[in-house]
Amino acid sequence: MEATQKKEILFILLKPALIEPTLKGWVSSTGFFFGDNKDSENMARYDVSTHRICECGLRMEKWYTLCDKCRDKKSNEAWKLKPKQKWDGIKCHIFQRFEL
Repeated sequence: MEATQKKEILFILLKPALIEPTLKGWVSSTGFFFGDNKDSENMARYDVSTHRICECGLRMEKWYTLCDKCRDKKSNEAWKLKPKQKWDGIKCHIFQRFEL
């Protein structure tokens, strides 16, 4: 593994979240305390994870809600639904999403 590559840690396969009985709540393996409510275990796992599984089954970085393939598909579907009109030969507005 190259020095610049980071190890993938999937949310679903994590064991690093544990319940801390003295604090009465969940603590991630990075040491953050997340309390003891219905979402605490998931928040502790999310804190440590780097990747999640998209609804289509592909891996994605944890802060996305969809993988690249599904995001492109959703974007293309939204583009197709936009109203179309004949070009008047003068006005031209181009808007595009740029990713660095």
